Amino acid sequence: MILDEILALQGKHAGETVFVIGSGPTLGEYSIEMRAALSNRVCIGVNRTQYLVGLKYFISSYISENILAKTVNSKTFTIHTRDGSTESLIPGYAVLKRIYSENVDDLKDSFDVESPYLITRNNVIFLATNLALIMGAKRIVYVGCEQRNGLHFYNSDDNILNRIVLDMSGVVHQYSGVFGKDHPYETPLNVMRALTTDPDILKNRPFYVQDHGQLLAQWVACLSEKFSREVYSCASDSVLIDAGAKYISLEDALSAY
Repeated sequence: MILDEILALQGKHAGETVFVIGSGPTLGEYSIEMRAALSNRVCIGVNRTQYLVGLKYFISSYISENILAKTVNSKTFTIHTRDGSTESLIPGYAVLKRIYSENVDDLKDSFDVESPYLITRNNVIFLATNLALIMGAKRIVYVGCEQRNGLHFYNSDDNILNRIVLDMSGVVHQYSGVFGKDHPYETPLNVMRALTTDPDILKNRPFYVQDHGQLLAQWVACLSEKFSREVYSCASDSVLIDAGAKYISLEDALSAY
């Protein structure tokens, strides 16, 4: 059962380093060798990062993104988070309930066995962080998580962008009937439009619709003080550094841990 597979994630990587892979521009600045080394580690990816890094796990509140992740690597364990429902929109896809909360005390390092869930606040970084915590990560290292504007790593690489557009077009063609079940924004038009927005517009567009900086700072403090976890960012200019994470280069993170 998929529920058993989800519950088995609790403590699965106890004492290990878990990398949370974001789709910020810095992800595309790493060498092929560095990305290959990263692909051999425990990585939770979001937002099309599977095109640069081999991911063990992928998480998103959008079913289209989960399907796209499986399109690139069928072995990636994808988790679709939904509001209240744990019904899978597509057979074989793992589903976890998500709960919105601005209270850091709601952050837990274990699943509710009867009804497992993750905490979030309109930003997938919270989901990935809670998942890493429940997995038992001793340290959480964020890669490509600058969140300074709307740019992504693929906006400066036409070859990768064209691959993403082509693959997502196939997802839209085959699965558009399940789009938007949780998010009205997730329409075929909006999904494709998001991939083709002018980079100059994205460069000047704030990452946040709602600023989560203060809540993220509370999470970083909670991870450190309550759960005794180490929190690092591989981007020196990022929301994680602002929130209190320590800077570490990806090279040092891979070699030290």
